[in-house]
Amino acid sequence: MLDGYYFSIRVLVRHPAMCVADLTRGLGEEPDYSHEPTDSNAAFWSRVSETRGERGFFSEVTDVISWLEGKSAFVREVLGPKGSIEVIVQLPGDRNIGDSWNAGAMARAAALGVSLGVEVFPSIRGVTNEI
Repeated sequence: MLDGYYFSIRVLVRHPAMCVADLTRGLGEEPDYSHEPTDSNAAFWSRVSETRGERGFFSEVTDVISWLEGKSAFVREVLGPKGSIEVIVQLPGDRNIGDSWNAGAMARAAALGVSLGVEVFPSIRGVTNEI
């Protein structure tokens, strides 16, 4: 029954001056997408995990928050001078899918200074070719 469910979780880090190599080193993971800072744009580092056959996307968001808590000194360094870290839930727009996030997990994200985003797509590239 859960075969038709899918979603992605994206971690998006932006910083006006840090290079991608520094972001990668601090996060301990290679990005799926990245861009070096320019005079007019901040650097960005992005990693996406894709899940099929599950509805509970907030459990994965909470896992990302736990991962970031383990890097809290680096998270503070990124967020200090106008940087941002966002965990983005990417959902399919062609089906009913929802989840609830408990207040304790929200508080942990807020304490880190991490934002939550939600994006809805007619189809999510890489997760499904059915649409």
